[in-house]
Amino acid sequence: MVSKKTEVNGELDTRLVALAKKNKVKLAEVKKQYEDQLAVLKERGVTVNLERLAVNGVMNIYRRGKSVFSKPRKEATIMYGFISGDLGIWDKAEQVRRQVKKFIEEKGLQAALEANMVDGDNNILDQRAKIYGRDNPNYLKPLNPKLQVLERTLFGFFRKNGSKVYKYGSIQTSDNRLARAWSKVKFYVPCQVPTIIKEEDDTDYILSSSSAEDTLSVFKAVKEDIDIKKVIDETLVKRWTDIKNIEELHEATKDAWDRKVFVKGVVAWINEDRPTAIGSIKMGLMNPENEDDLVVVEIPEQLSIDFGELSEVYVFGKTRRSMYRDQETHKLVDGDVIIQATGIFTVVPTPKESGYTEMADETPVNGWLD
Repeated sequence: MVSKKTEVNGELDTRLVALAKKNKVKLAEVKKQYEDQLAVLKERGVTVNLERLAVNGVMNIYRRGKSVFSKPRKEATIMYGFISGDLGIWDKAEQVRRQVKKFIEEKGLQAALEANMVDGDNNILDQRAKIYGRDNPNYLKPLNPKLQVLERTLFGFFRKNGSKVYKYGSIQTSDNRLARAWSKVKFYVPCQVPTIIKEEDDTDYILSSSSAEDTLSVFKAVKEDIDIKKVIDETLVKRWTDIKNIEELHEATKDAWDRKVFVKGVVAWINEDRPTAIGSIKMGLMNPENEDDLVVVEIPEQLSIDFGELSEVYVFGKTRRSMYRDQETHKLVDGDVIIQATGIFTVVPTPKESGYTEMADETPVNGWLD
């Protein structure tokens, strides 16, 4: 039995009961997992949304215990909604090439040869022992220099046909054709798309693409009048995190590969003229209720920036701990928690600045004196 001190409320208790039923285990086992998750979160110093995060942790435990390969392939389901985010294209073959080239730069060609990264003809060898959990027949064989193994993940708000309930979700593809084609997907435009529902719970969908010709996961615009902001507000009503609590949320969820964060804020500053080495743009997002609460957001190049400073926006993404180099020790040390944006919705826009304009009353300054 759950003690009174850690007793879950009705909504969360219902989720525990549903988990026990779905996974065909005793409720006592699920509640024991809940107690364990509570203890772990308390050790990390979590105090906000403690019970809810503990239930999420239990759900993740049972998800990890399942194998997608043990299930029969599901039929495609047409989902309705709109896209809100994009992780961009990821080429696994190119990743292998870069890893080998970096190894050679650091340790030399002979070391790469001895490590089975290249062969005697200096061909880069396929380093992927497994592909999607299965043995790779081309493991340690020459990697075709033109080979592309593309992946892409989009995010959005989806509902099933006949349902009015939207859930936040991701849709992932490992089909090269679709990974490229999804570059043309429009954000916040009502659409439909055939998908495979891999996982579903009370709040989220995890979807994958369908490559069957009759259910190919191509997005199609639909003529439906959707109040986008209303859908987002209603779907995420209990999932927003205050900017002041970003650090605590990250510590509580940092071990989860699929962690998510949803925040509301005002754009305090944005450095469009200073992109990072990988093309990301950084912006400062402040709490609309307290200007002292601010978090840095990284905006990847695949997300368009159609807003300026002082705009009110919703940010969907993932937290990570930033790093910086200590000036005295020259070692990388932990910095603040930041948000890697996967999507941004502009609530109240302000126009973007067109560039610096010299003020009429400014006096020119001579920057060099002899």
